[in-house]
Amino acid sequence: MARKTAPNPLAQALSGSDSGCPVPSAHDKANEAHYFLHELIEHYHECNRFRYSLSAFLQAARNVTFHLQSELKHRDGFDDWYKPHREKMKANADLVLLNSERVRVVHQEALVPASSMFFGAFENGKYKTGFSGLPMHPMRDSVPALVEGRARFEEGFGKSHFLDPYHSCDCEEYGLTRTWSLPDLKGVELAEFCTRCLAAVVEVLSAAHEWCGASYNPIVTCNHASGDFRTLRESMIFPEVMQAWNSGPARAGIACRRNTLIAQATVRRWGKCFIR
Repeated sequence: MARKTAPNPLAQALSGSDSGCPVPSAHDKANEAHYFLHELIEHYHECNRFRYSLSAFLQAARNVTFHLQSELKHRDGFDDWYKPHREKMKANADLVLLNSERVRVVHQEALVPASSMFFGAFENGKYKTGFSGLPMHPMRDSVPALVEGRARFEEGFGKSHFLDPYHSCDCEEYGLTRTWSLPDLKGVELAEFCTRCLAAVVEVLSAAHEWCGASYNPIVTCNHASGDFRTLRESMIFPEVMQAWNSGPARAGIACRRNTLIAQATVRRWGKCFIR
């Protein structure tokens, strides 16, 4: 009598039925990549947590098709089915770069992406005026860069200031928008790149489910392309800014002078930032 194969709890959990997912390891790797995409977005302004999440994403996303091949290679007709998908992926510049970066972080060296920023004045959460393309050291968090940049802007340019130093104008503040990228991406932002890579491998994974007679229709309710996570503004760090907006001129001056002292203390704590 043939020995009955024990049910795979991961396959059952992923399919939501006793029949089980036909490619549970590949499916799980796609979920893992999606998880680390959210992690790098969540920690976009913390250099090390961003880099570590990016490294984990690259490995998980690249391993989706490795696991897929391992799980399906013994099925009749798999090689013929997979060949056009392999060729399409080889022609995808994003996936080619994904693979080369994964090889680099696994076998060669740590990943340190390029980092730059826009810094300037914001109003109602949207940028108003400032300077773009400023270099930001890739091994620095965004908070100290914002603090030092604000201190320099508050000194003014001659007799001119970008904003009222006491922040008495409602909803005006300093802020920055950070951009992580890689030389080969030619300015394309890394979270956008990762989103495109995930979409490409999920397309193959979905086709594999269909070829096996199963269904896989991932419902993505998150908005990876919003870009709001790339911006860091004063009011997100210093509650005194919002207090200044909501108080009269005298109280606004007191609140923002205290805010400036906090900023100076933060600069001393974090050390020099790189705004050149």
